[in-house]
Amino acid sequence: MNATRRSFIYYPALLSLFLVALVFLGGCSNPEKAKAEHVSKGEAYLKESKFQEAALEFRNALQLDDKLATAHWGVARAYEGLQRFPEMLSELKKTVELDQNNLEAKVKLGNLYLGGSKGSAELIAEAERLAKDVLQRDPKNIEGHILLSSVRFSQNQKDEALAELNRAIELDPNRSESYLSLARF
Repeated sequence: MNATRRSFIYYPALLSLFLVALVFLGGCSNPEKAKAEHVSKGEAYLKESKFQEAALEFRNALQLDDKLATAHWGVARAYEGLQRFPEMLSELKKTVELDQNNLEAKVKLGNLYLGGSKGSAELIAEAERLAKDVLQRDPKNIEGHILLSSVRFSQNQKDEALAELNRAIELDPNRSESYLSLARF
């Protein structure tokens, strides 16, 4: 009877332990799926210009993984749409730190540095570093050439600035944004 009593307690306890382990192991894949779903919903909201909803979805993904570069990038773009530029700057810095290959984020960050530089040599130098990094990774990146042109203009190197704008136009002569940059020059 003593052995029966032990098996009566032992097997349910073993079954409970097994179920807990199964739930734990099954839950390990759910955060990855949840992150992907939040990012996907955030991207959909961005396309619909629902910036507040997009920011919420991307922040939900960041609660699961604070080092998720795609979520930081999404929050940065949502904050841009909401015109929350200080927060956008912070998210762009995190994006670039976590994903060195996000050239669009680097260009946006460089442009923000230039826009807020007010002649600060340090911010202009950082924008230049970002522009050069973009062009080193992709020499045909039009926005990288336009950023470098803006850097050269802020450094009072007008001939070099014009040359960079002309490179951007040569890469895609049908791109109207490049001509607008030239007109501003």
